Amino acid sequence: MPADADGADGEGKAQELELAPVLTPGPGPERWTGDWAADTLGPAQTVLVHRLVGDGGGWRTRWGEVAVADAPFAHGALRACWRATVSWAVGEPYVVKQYMSPDADVPANYVADVQMQTRARALADAYNAARPPLHVELLEAIVLELLPEASARFVAGNYVKHSNNGGVVGHVGAAGGVVRNTPQAFSHFTYAVTQGEAVVVDIQGVGDVYTDPQIHTRSAEQTLGDRGVRGMALFFATHLCSPVCAKLGLRPFQLSPAEIEALAATRVAGTTVPATPVAGDGRERWPALDAQAKFVGAFAAAVATDMAWIAALPDVFDAPASSEVRRDADLHYALAQHFVRDRSRALFHLVVAAQGGCEEAQQAVVAIKVQFHRPDAGQSGGGALWLVAVAAAVAAFAAGWLVAGRRRG
Repeated sequence: MPADADGADGEGKAQELELAPVLTPGPGPERWTGDWAADTLGPAQTVLVHRLVGDGGGWRTRWGEVAVADAPFAHGALRACWRATVSWAVGEPYVVKQYMSPDADVPANYVADVQMQTRARALADAYNAARPPLHVELLEAIVLELLPEASARFVAGNYVKHSNNGGVVGHVGAAGGVVRNTPQAFSHFTYAVTQGEAVVVDIQGVGDVYTDPQIHTRSAEQTLGDRGVRGMALFFATHLCSPVCAKLGLRPFQLSPAEIEALAATRVAGTTVPATPVAGDGRERWPALDAQAKFVGAFAAAVATDMAWIAALPDVFDAPASSEVRRDADLHYALAQHFVRDRSRALFHLVVAAQGGCEEAQQAVVAIKVQFHRPDAGQSGGGALWLVAVAAAVAAFAAGWLVAGRRRG
């Protein structure tokens, strides 16, 4: 793999090819205790160590050696994890991760992972500069070229996963979840400091030393785990601002009173907070409702013929109060799509999105109201006509015939 695979960060930068200290005698498993001591390390292998230097420093490459355990000790959704020792940090344990899918196990994905995590480290520095009560640290990730793997330094201690990239917060995977303020405030801060362009999630580590985060971006092009606007929205669907958020001057994301009450109850009970329905096999289920026509039809089916729900939709739309409100509006529309089967929750976020200036949400509101403004609305036996009306309105919407108005002044 070239030291600068995409040419974006290290163009014109010289490589530093140095010979790292030889891994002999290697720090074998007898040097470690607990789970680490149970692993049997394989032979030392020569690798190229690719390190991404922040602030435009580009890629730096050197020789090194790594000894990897014979078997992985954990698996994530995308990658398997091995314990390892390395020649450039003798005495410090590392974790090496490799994509399990052959299609994903390509150099470009590892480069993208390190670029994403380097950006997350820069956001952690910005968070610390804002003088929060507790500082956070994100471990450096590097790329090893031999087996194309990404690795990070291992931190001993009580390893806790504070959130995932699907909107779950708390001690993820534990029997009882305790939601700490600092990890969630850090995620919220990253959204604010990037002006709504990204949010760092999947916070995990020992204390406030974090490793292997994920960044969701509006373009959803960062890495394989980047779930775009919906991933960003799902973080806020389960985030209640804390005193740390207040100290940092972070603006709360608007949730309904019912959502706030439910989140507060989980905090008291010490349980984890899922934002995404989970199937029996433990996998997250993501409603495939990104297409406008699908959402309009699904929302209409959720409210059925209850006109009170339709009456709650606005007829005109105010201009957003600020750029922050406009940025949040896209996230609210993503939540309306995600929770479309929960009609009260979907309605709340759809209205907030439309009033916040999300044009897609405004168009969806117009399309839904057109469906229900029909002469036979109060008549019985109109089921077939209603289905025809829904189909016709959805088709008209998909064809671009419906537009939303905006109140002026």
